[in-house]
Amino acid sequence: MAAERVIGVDFGTSTSVIRVKRYRGGEPVSQERLAAEAVVFNNGIPMVPTLIQRLGENAYFGCDAQTAKRGAVLYHSFKVDLESPDPEKRQKARELTQEFLKYLAGVYKSQSEGGHLGDADDQERTLISYPVKWSADTKRFMVEAAEKAGFPRVEGMDEAQAAIHAVTLQSQDYLQKRGYLKEGKSCTVLLIDMGAGTTDLVLCRYTPGERAETEILSTWPVSGDILFGGQEVEMLLQDYIREKLPE
Repeated sequence: MAAERVIGVDFGTSTSVIRVKRYRGGEPVSQERLAAEAVVFNNGIPMVPTLIQRLGENAYFGCDAQTAKRGAVLYHSFKVDLESPDPEKRQKARELTQEFLKYLAGVYKSQSEGGHLGDADDQERTLISYPVKWSADTKRFMVEAAEKAGFPRVEGMDEAQAAIHAVTLQSQDYLQKRGYLKEGKSCTVLLIDMGAGTTDLVLCRYTPGERAETEILSTWPVSGDILFGGQEVEMLLQDYIREKLPE
């Protein structure tokens, strides 16, 4: 029986990550339940800066875009503009996102062909995550952009669902001992996801079991016009220091 290879893509404001996990008959192939292969970038780094630098007709991505080049234009944090009320900013963000996903897909494919991510006859499937608060149109764009970039059989998953699955799997024993997780019994969970560009709060009802369910009860911010992430905190700290230091 061919294994199913699930490709998880986390497209972030500041950094992006790709992880791969293989299943056979619905069970992980690896004896290590939490093990997942990392797609690596630039000398084995398991994550990549979400950056594009353009110099004339040449484009540089990720780590290659971190080195400043004379006359080049650097694009960063464009994920935030995918929900911008400004149509021009939104369109530019989509173009940059499409380019960056194509770069990610190319890195994945180059390592997949090398064999260390699985067998040649694996059935591939891709999950790409996005914020809960995003509009249906932007979520649909992410799935279509990942498909267009070259990722196989793409499905979308909101970041709250992804986080719930990760936390309950990674901390299952601890949560069960504390009485938080009981099969078939619902519990209420508040997720706080603070990234470089945004902070998202998601209140959800999680029911563990063989067919685990997650019901989103409420999210904040409701719309995409409130930005409070790591970059905003850094700016506030910088302003505070400037006020306290003598000229």
